[in-house]
Amino acid sequence: MFYIGTIKKWFMERGRNIFRVYHSGCWKYYDPVVVGTALEAVEPEYQELLFTISKKVSSMPPGAIRDDFFSKQKEAVLRLAEVSRKIFELAPLTKEGDGVTDGEAIAIVTRYFLFMEEVARDSQLFQNSQSVA
Repeated sequence: MFYIGTIKKWFMERGRNIFRVYHSGCWKYYDPVVVGTALEAVEPEYQELLFTISKKVSSMPPGAIRDDFFSKQKEAVLRLAEVSRKIFELAPLTKEGDGVTDGEAIAIVTRYFLFMEEVARDSQLFQNSQSVA
């Protein structure tokens, strides 16, 4: 019976499009619009950061250009981790094991982007309609 209540709660929350993530030992719930607004306020160039991170270093010509791009990529990763910490109020990892690592902070903001992509895909108008032939 426990599982039925859990599944029911998951479906109810999914219908509300609430972003949730597990960190610091419990589930945290976030309004996606508030997160998006905070993201744009904290880091207006977040799309450029994502583009820089997603590009393959091996596609760059070897030498100074590749080295420069690699350093830009590292900087973008650190900035994105910092942005995630600010938006989701994530404490850094302590020796006691509390808080999150930079990788976990990036994973949380990445999950947010994937969540928003899924919400956008699910909310498309006329997604099952037939085209006029």
